[in-house]
Amino acid sequence: MESFYVGTDLKFKITLTATGFSQADDDYTIHLTCGKEKRVIHKSDILEDDGDYYLVIDTSTFPSGVLRMTVFAEVEDESFDDVIRTETASIDLCQLKYT
Repeated sequence: MESFYVGTDLKFKITLTATGFSQADDDYTIHLTCGKEKRVIHKSDILEDDGDYYLVIDTSTFPSGVLRMTVFAEVEDESFDDVIRTETASIDLCQLKYT
């Protein structure tokens, strides 16, 4: 796992996929956690460039530790009463450390 110093600005290309899900059209949130620090990133905060999507992170408010991204995607699905199926996935992005 790659490591970075706390305070580094990070940029990750993200590609979210699930059956019936469109990253361009469907809603999702990203929860970033590191230690006890949590931050919620909304779809509107994701940068889009020519069909690619980027998550930018200011790490200065996070402690040292593993930075984890958990995605909660809202997928239209008529099988559910509210016509929404929630898909969840999680991945460790990197290790943050102090200088």
